[in-house]
Amino acid sequence: MRPTDRRDAVVLTVAMLAASAGNYVLNSALGRLLPAAEFGEAALLVSLVLFSAVVSTALQLGASHAAADGDDLPARVVRTSTRAGLFGAAPFVMVAPLVAPWLHVSTVALVIVGFGWPLHARLAVERGLLQGFDRAGRASATFVVEFVFRLVATLVFVLAGWGVIGVALGLNVGFAGGLIVTGLTSPGRFAPIAGGRGDRPATARFLMLTAATAVVSYADIVIAKVVLEPEAAGRYAAVALIGRATAVVALSMQQIVVPLVRRSGREAHARMLAWTAGVTGALAASAFLVATIADELIIRLAFGSSYVSIASILGPYTFATGCFAVVTVVVSADLAAGRLRSLGVVMAGAVAQTVVLSSFASTATGMVTGQVVVMTALLFALAVVRHDRVVVSLTWKSRVRADRAPMGVRS
Repeated sequence: MRPTDRRDAVVLTVAMLAASAGNYVLNSALGRLLPAAEFGEAALLVSLVLFSAVVSTALQLGASHAAADGDDLPARVVRTSTRAGLFGAAPFVMVAPLVAPWLHVSTVALVIVGFGWPLHARLAVERGLLQGFDRAGRASATFVVEFVFRLVATLVFVLAGWGVIGVALGLNVGFAGGLIVTGLTSPGRFAPIAGGRGDRPATARFLMLTAATAVVSYADIVIAKVVLEPEAAGRYAAVALIGRATAVVALSMQQIVVPLVRRSGREAHARMLAWTAGVTGALAASAFLVATIADELIIRLAFGSSYVSIASILGPYTFATGCFAVVTVVVSADLAAGRLRSLGVVMAGAVAQTVVLSSFASTATGMVTGQVVVMTALLFALAVVRHDRVVVSLTWKSRVRADRAPMGVRS
């Protein structure tokens, strides 16, 4: 890995962690400013926005993949992201009045979130292009500016008495702020590199990965809103927001490893994977230990004493999130190197977790227990699949060498 790659990785990770830490401070403030039931609604809105990021994140990773390859797709990808946001927003806005009562959330807030989807899609793709063209520092700035805009707008709206609607508006203001930065810091508007060849299948593969990631990471909030009482769902959402800290590390590592593997070639795949997965695993293990030892203190500091009753599930939730963080980084590196078997494991895990939580979880403890079981099994299954692939690859290579060796040298 080049020194500049390490520097870019550190800058991007620090920026994303700083923005994430700021969002946790904001969520903590909302947990104190809003009643538990309303805070559950706010957490649901954030989860729905992250669901909407499935397409935009796939386009973002595909864009960085293409840019690192020298592809001539940037302008086309930007147009596609805008269309995807518009086509996703239109049906969501139309069905919002129908699903709002079922989800126990404000119809107006849902509609506002839908209108923000085109902004989110465009911002994500331009970030990917910035990074793919070796502008990680500028891409990092968008995370910080987006958070600052969101923080100020959300607090102003909530303190003005707008409640959950203010949270929804704050999300959209944040996206607009990030877009201002990409417009100001993108000289040449991503001029195409001559000789590129385009790689739509890469975007499709990343779309499947991010869809599975969104289901694993955020479906539990939606399921909790349906199966738990409103206050219990709000408390569960508070734990989930803290427990997902390692997911931020996974996202930053994911965005780092894709262009690095594409630029360095398959021969560097193992080295890049070891570095990014090792960093992710170490941070995930540290987060699990801290969450287990200081669970009540963390919950009390973040959301107040009224949430302490559910602190016992923070450690297990962080463990499940950490397992999936490592899985996400490994599969992203495999996809960037053109290796597809790992993708099926993640998709199966997403289906399994949804079935388990929907069918068997009726309490917050049950929700977390189901996730721990499924994520542990997912990590084990990925290890088995990758081990079998390595064994088959080494066996094939040894046979090729044996066939090419002179007769007297063969054993």
